[in-house]
Amino acid sequence: MSYSFRTAETDDDFQQIRRLNHQIFSEELGQHAVRPDGLLADPFEARSRYLIALHHDLVAGMVGVHDDPPWSVTKRLADPAILDAMPPPLLEVRLLALAPEHRTR
Repeated sequence: MSYSFRTAETDDDFQQIRRLNHQIFSEELGQHAVRPDGLLADPFEARSRYLIALHHDLVAGMVGVHDDPPWSVTKRLADPAILDAMPPPLLEVRLLALAPEHRTR
């Protein structure tokens, strides 16, 4: 299988990302409720960049990143102040999703 990689740019890219997020994080992992529309938008979507892997112009995988606090990891840390001790610039890699049919490639 051959893949191409780029930053998500189009409305179609984002719809495919939302569909992939739903498939992985709702249907497969059960981290979110299954929705009738089959779409799951990242709450950090407006300030994130998504690096996508394309196979035949379809999103096969993605990584979501952002460099603007607040960080989603803050609520999971025993001491969120640890982030203040890290040297800038900080980049949070939040999401990683790969469609099942493209795994182990």
